[in-house]
Amino acid sequence: MRALLYDWCQRTSYYYKTDIRDTFDSMGILYDAFQFDFEQDDIEKLNKYFDEIDVSKYDFCFSVNYFPELSNNCNRVNLKYLSWGYDCPFNVVNIEETLGNPCNYVFCFDGQQAKGYIDRGFDTVYHLPLGVNVKRYKAIKFSDKDKQRFKADITFVGSLYEGEYSPIAEILDDYCRGFVEGVINSQRQLYGAYILNDAIDEELLDRINNHFIELQSDTSFRLSKEQLVHIIDQETSRRERLILLNLLGRRYDTHLYSFHKYDKLDGINSHGTVDYFTEMPAVFNTSKINLNISVKGIQTGIPLRAMDIMACGGFLLSNYQSELMEYFQYERDMVVYESMADAVAKCDFYLKNGDLREKIAANGRTNIFENHSMVDRFKIILDVAKIS
Repeated sequence: MRALLYDWCQRTSYYYKTDIRDTFDSMGILYDAFQFDFEQDDIEKLNKYFDEIDVSKYDFCFSVNYFPELSNNCNRVNLKYLSWGYDCPFNVVNIEETLGNPCNYVFCFDGQQAKGYIDRGFDTVYHLPLGVNVKRYKAIKFSDKDKQRFKADITFVGSLYEGEYSPIAEILDDYCRGFVEGVINSQRQLYGAYILNDAIDEELLDRINNHFIELQSDTSFRLSKEQLVHIIDQETSRRERLILLNLLGRRYDTHLYSFHKYDKLDGINSHGTVDYFTEMPAVFNTSKINLNISVKGIQTGIPLRAMDIMACGGFLLSNYQSELMEYFQYERDMVVYESMADAVAKCDFYLKNGDLREKIAANGRTNIFENHSMVDRFKIILDVAKIS
């Protein structure tokens, strides 16, 4: 079996890259990798590549996340295209135009995202939770130096999504700004329910886009529903993360690892990013409590962060996600919170009960290793695509 593996581009520090290759090696899948930068390269370069390769050598083309032009080229040369998304939503413009290509086998880690496409008639879409490279995680050793460097009561590793919402909010009229703020505040307080797709309708979009024209008559800027929902989704997630971090920072030794340092957070030890392979596992393993504060657009699925925390032997405290409750046992493998007050109370309880916390972390790691390996996930992918 041989695969054509899309490797994003040279400058992308994409953490799944090594794990996908390791998984293919473990399964005896041969592969040829190619790179293409959709932001900078001319699409004709990609078309020419597919014209010139010997497609008959390959059983399928694979990419992490879905790329319409990859699908179109695979469809053109009659090659199966397997895509496994770690983004939710995909945030692909006009995805419906290519999603139904008969070459496609598109796997979403969020069950509700998959259901939305399936309900619209896309029989090329499937649900598949993310997995971890068990072999790599089992081989990781944590030194006393690591434990001293990254020790913390509570840690969050992730983005605070600066910059996208404020420029839009500044030019909304008062009604639209008030409406959007109400939607954000409502969604922020909901756990296990997602209202953004229903709350943002065409009437609101028309009013917003017409207002942009009133402000600048020659503007070509238009917001689509998908773009606006994505912006609101990130702003809602940003506020939830800021509020919870501030609440915890006032009470406990709380650390944030993110793209930028946020020195103004109340009581938070703010750091830059950590390397996915060499540092993040030690952060998760050494911190007493690791937070997963999911982006709101992940409606039911288990984010990779949650999987990684448990794979490292870390204690996971997550916002409620229905699939997390489905695949893992509550208060045996991990713990969830259902409000800000609940999160603070559970942090307080588990910081005071170290033996129980460590037992839960060990159970979560065992569950991950036994039931959520990338090798087992790829066996499902290949079975669905009828590739042997």
